[in-house]
Amino acid sequence: MKASNSRSTSPLASRLVRNEKLLAELREIAGRSPLTTSKTNTTAPQAETPFEIDGQEYAARLVSLSPEGGRLATDHEPPIGSLIRIGRITARVVGHLPDGIAIDFIDIED
Repeated sequence: MKASNSRSTSPLASRLVRNEKLLAELREIAGRSPLTTSKTNTTAPQAETPFEIDGQEYAARLVSLSPEGGRLATDHEPPIGSLIRIGRITARVVGHLPDGIAIDFIDIED
């Protein structure tokens, strides 16, 4: 039974480590500006966070983030499903908002 429990918590532990890496990377990208954190979301006070699509850089501000994704304020509206890079993080555009885009994190380069 312990082996079963061990296996079921291993993916959770891996996800927690991944989420902490993502949040740490975004804090660094946001210029080490102070981020306010709740249990599920982190808000960055107007932190400049440019993103790239196919090598082209676009201006953006990190508005909020969670372990799974975030929100960027930007004038550029990539198509839903587009892959973007924010520093070493790869994310997918999952929605358009009045002031920007919603993203889900996919991976972080080690």
